[in-house]
Amino acid sequence: MMRKKSRVDSVGILVASGLIAGEALTGLGFATVRFFDWKVPAIFPDPSYITGVGALILLAFVMLRLPLSKAGRPEDPAAPAAMM
Repeated sequence: MMRKKSRVDSVGILVASGLIAGEALTGLGFATVRFFDWKVPAIFPDPSYITGVGALILLAFVMLRLPLSKAGRPEDPAAPAAMM
């Protein structure tokens, strides 16, 4: 059981790190647009709340399903982080 948990933790950390890095890059992009006073096209000028809720549900599903699907079988060798 410990081996499987370490694999899930490793993949979860990678997914979370990628989301944090993506958020930082998006912030830099918005700061660049604001600095140069570029006009940003409105993709969704009047979005509904259902769209946002759907996006959050999809994101939660991916963040839960991806680490669990990459955990592997309990009899597989442990991930390198678990051997420390």
